[in-house]
Amino acid sequence: MRSAMSACRAFVSFNGTGTVAIRSSYNVSSITDNGVGTYTVNFTAAMVDANYLVSGSANKSNVR
Repeated sequence: MRSAMSACRAFVSFNGTGTVAIRSSYNVSSITDNGVGTYTVNFTAAMVDANYLVSGSANKSNVR
């Protein structure tokens, strides 16, 4: 059986408000802020090929 870390090749949870800060990650070396709502995720180790899936979600916790 695979462990959770080997089944997922990379993940990142980060704060995109103000200065970008990584909260938790695996196989992610850094995040680049490219402007409003646009980020580049930099992997520590490259994916095995160009065929991989990216999934994302976002929320704004201070909505009233």
